[in-house]
Amino acid sequence: MAEIIWQDLVFMIGGFIFAPALLFSIKAKTLPALKTSIPTVLVLSVFTGTYLTMHYYLAVISTALTVAAWAALMIQAFKVRSKKRRLRDVRIVGPGIKDK
Repeated sequence: MAEIIWQDLVFMIGGFIFAPALLFSIKAKTLPALKTSIPTVLVLSVFTGTYLTMHYYLAVISTALTVAAWAALMIQAFKVRSKKRRLRDVRIVGPGIKDK
């Protein structure tokens, strides 16, 4: 059986703390900015790949879950941003209202 390296346990514990903590943000009405979410997803993805090359399999699992949570936040923020942009571009026309 492979020996579990203490660093793998430390990274795993951190990942399993971050991922559930982000669930509150996923369900919240306010979201982190895309400028926060995108780099976080990218960097954590690199960390996941790095842990894999070091054979820190527990850290890979926990960090991948954290990446998934941040990706969900990023997608939500992108959808909200797109919706706001579409609403901003809508022109209201009707009786007594001139279209510019």
